[in-house]
Amino acid sequence: MNHYLLEQLKNHPSMEPQDIVKLCYQAAYGAEHLLTDIDKARQYLFAEFDGVEPADIPVYEPISDLYCRVNIAGWKYHGLSKEELFDIFRRSALVLGTRGDFQELMDEYLETVKHALGSEQLLELRNYLEQYYRQGVRPVHHSEKYRRAEKPHYRVVRRELLPARVLLR
Repeated sequence: MNHYLLEQLKNHPSMEPQDIVKLCYQAAYGAEHLLTDIDKARQYLFAEFDGVEPADIPVYEPISDLYCRVNIAGWKYHGLSKEELFDIFRRSALVLGTRGDFQELMDEYLETVKHALGSEQLLELRNYLEQYYRQGVRPVHHSEKYRRAEKPHYRVVRRELLPARVLLR
């Protein structure tokens, strides 16, 4: 069973199959797909950062041994800068994942969903994956249900690049 997926399911009960696939993609590949244009990625992060209200939420949520989602609202709440977050985000994208990483992790996720959520949700995930694989392994957006419930604003970064002052929070 994958304890990172279990934690995400517990903390974000609005997760649907699409969100599980997104999590798996991020945990396997990191954020490499978002940095094809560094200047545009910086502008997008800075605009998003400026539009998010600080909140007393976890600064980051681990999604694998290597990666975590840094919550922009939590980052801001602790007075951390958008420049530092972008630098960590940019440096995180230098390490590339593989399709094998994704497939191995998805096998763990399927087993986890089977045991944690039951056969009905497992079937929903398998059906979603059937369509997903036909179109090729690629990043996907969060489901509408997840976006409405969670209002996600985060960046996927390598945990080892987080400053010690963030890890200790």
